[in-house]
Amino acid sequence: MVSLPVRWEEVPEAEQAGEPDPLPWFQAPCSGRDLLTGNGGTHPGRMPAWCPDRQVSYNVSLAEIGQMPQEARYYVAGCLAGN
Repeated sequence: MVSLPVRWEEVPEAEQAGEPDPLPWFQAPCSGRDLLTGNGGTHPGRMPAWCPDRQVSYNVSLAEIGQMPQEARYYVAGCLAGN
């Protein structure tokens, strides 16, 4: 069976609002859990992150990332391979 891709008008409301995916989290230098949010293509070796506690976005490198789940490891590996 073949299925068609989701069209833009069928994207869940949470994704339309721009809420970050909660799976690629990491232990931030401030000892909180921050989220990886995109591809830092213009900043080689750095990835955009979001701090929900402070409500700010910033760029982070692999050396600044602490503990992270397997989903975040794959995400980081993909971003760095693309750089």
